[in-house]
Amino acid sequence: MIVAIAHADVEEARVHHLMKAWSDLVVGDKPAGLVECLLLQGENGWQVTSIWNDEASLEQAHGDESAHPAFIVFEAAGAEPTHTTLRLTGRYHAH
Repeated sequence: MIVAIAHADVEEARVHHLMKAWSDLVVGDKPAGLVECLLLQGENGWQVTSIWNDEASLEQAHGDESAHPAFIVFEAAGAEPTHTTLRLTGRYHAH
């Protein structure tokens, strides 16, 4: 599995655009290979963390930015995110 993290500062006046894009995203079709996606807010800005089945699925979503959750959300807010990609090597899932 692959974890993709996109982080951006979003102007306070544009947060409603980000939230609207997120709301639209969660009710739409999900990209092939997307396992889970989280929208996070912290002191240092906003983050979209997504978990993908494999690198090929993530690359396909990067190829079609209109299908990648981070691009959709941050573009709506007029923000330019930074990206980090990590290979998931361990997982502890509590029920």
